Amino acid sequence: MTHFTMITYAGVLDPKDEQLKERFFEKFLPDTTPGIYEDICRQGRDLMYKDFASDLSFQMSMQCGDGFVLTSSAKRSPMDDNVHGCQLRLRQPQLSLDFKFDTTKHVSAIVSFPGVLGCDVNPVLKVCYPFRDSSFNLDALYRQAGFRAIASMHPVRGDALVSLSGLFGSRRLNYGGLMKMNLGNEVPNFYSLGCSFNTEAFSCGIQCNSHAQVLMLLNHKLEPCSLFRDAVRRTNLGGDLYDLLARTTPSQTMVGAQAIHCLATGSSVVMVGCEYADPSTRFKLRVGSSGILSAVVKHKFFGSAWVALKSHFNLRNIRAAPRLGLSISIGEASSSSS
Repeated sequence: MTHFTMITYAGVLDPKDEQLKERFFEKFLPDTTPGIYEDICRQGRDLMYKDFASDLSFQMSMQCGDGFVLTSSAKRSPMDDNVHGCQLRLRQPQLSLDFKFDTTKHVSAIVSFPGVLGCDVNPVLKVCYPFRDSSFNLDALYRQAGFRAIASMHPVRGDALVSLSGLFGSRRLNYGGLMKMNLGNEVPNFYSLGCSFNTEAFSCGIQCNSHAQVLMLLNHKLEPCSLFRDAVRRTNLGGDLYDLLARTTPSQTMVGAQAIHCLATGSSVVMVGCEYADPSTRFKLRVGSSGILSAVVKHKFFGSAWVALKSHFNLRNIRAAPRLGLSISIGEASSSSS
């Protein structure tokens, strides 16, 4: 075994062995786009934050025609703000359109033309009323790099905002940076640098910004094989139940952690979470150093309706009433709604 390792190591360093060099780069630097800077640890952020909003919401979607989807929604936030809206979406190979309006007199239209400037460039124009919410995005994805440029306005002051970001490397190993500039005000610009490492079962990333903050995120997808599952299958009854139920319901379990450290104050915030998902049920749990325990349970009914129950408990104040939330989604967008 040692002899094989030495031959492989020498072959990687030997420029004459082109075959071993190609295998090395295919494994550690695959020829795939790394995405954009905002994609760093996106899966870990979704694990920690997605679906946890403690509001009451209802959403219903229906297919209206070839590529058209009509969505009606209603939401009540903890601030007792009731928002009702309607959204019309069109998805075509070279055109994507989202038109949305709600009871807060906010109207927006998002138009994107994927592939119109090349297969790797995606321009997105967002026109809103009030106009200060409008923006223009330009994404460019290449084999070993991904770029994003955003031009927008401050929603209160109306100052021009420009955001530029780039990510280099591959999907497995990448590094990049983000810069946000305020062109019409003396507010300091925002800078961020980060890198990430990703495999099929594990991903981790680190980011540091001009606010003297360091963010670390990691998540791990547990393997289907486990000591607990093997112990259950060794028993007669457990083996029969596993063969009857578990094989027909493939599941996935993921764990993650996040740590934010402020270099200026020396304070840190830590959060850990886990997620269990199968075709009809999703369960998420997270707890932070602030003492807040949050849980979400989502279940699919009738093949197209998702019902989610959300709760937040303050472990440092047991007598405090928990915050509860309920979300119902019916139709095409059910699986992706929070």
